[in-house]
Amino acid sequence: MEETIYYRMYQEELRKIVPCSAQEREALVQRLAKGDAQAKKRLVEGNLEWVVAIAQEYAGKGVKMEDLVAEGNLALALAVEQYREGDFLQQAKACVRTAIQSALEDEEGYAQTGENVAAMINVMNEVSTRLAEEYEREATVAEIARKMRMEEDQIRELMKMALSAASANVAEEQEEEFYLDDEMVSEENTQEDTW
Repeated sequence: MEETIYYRMYQEELRKIVPCSAQEREALVQRLAKGDAQAKKRLVEGNLEWVVAIAQEYAGKGVKMEDLVAEGNLALALAVEQYREGDFLQQAKACVRTAIQSALEDEEGYAQTGENVAAMINVMNEVSTRLAEEYEREATVAEIARKMRMEEDQIRELMKMALSAASANVAEEQEEEFYLDDEMVSEENTQEDTW
């Protein structure tokens, strides 16, 4: 499991929080039922440790650990807020699992959508290239749409997405060059200072 610096920082902070014991949790739940705001706060912070344990069960499935933990923590806070009666721990854990599973499903849906769009853009580019060779000129949107059996508006939308992705790549490359230039200037200054 790959851990980011943010997740490691979170774990360090978590070590400073004393987890709730079963007895403390029971007392807090009773206070919670009476509307005690301090009990709400302590129930959330005292149970963050098992949110991490649950999140770890879902590690390596396409969502960063810190995001899984964040989803779980939000679900825990919501479970505390919505608690009325019954087994608090069972209800809260079910809420956390549902939130984490939902985050994983959402991520999977986004990935599939992105892959589908990328595939359509590739097909459109191929068709466009073939038509340009065939007609010895750039193909029109109508010609590409006809060849791909799609609406012209759909082709225009794909073109916009392709252009947007290309612009994002160029911007990212320029940003990387900027940072590299910055580092090189910084190194040069350091070398000059040592003379």
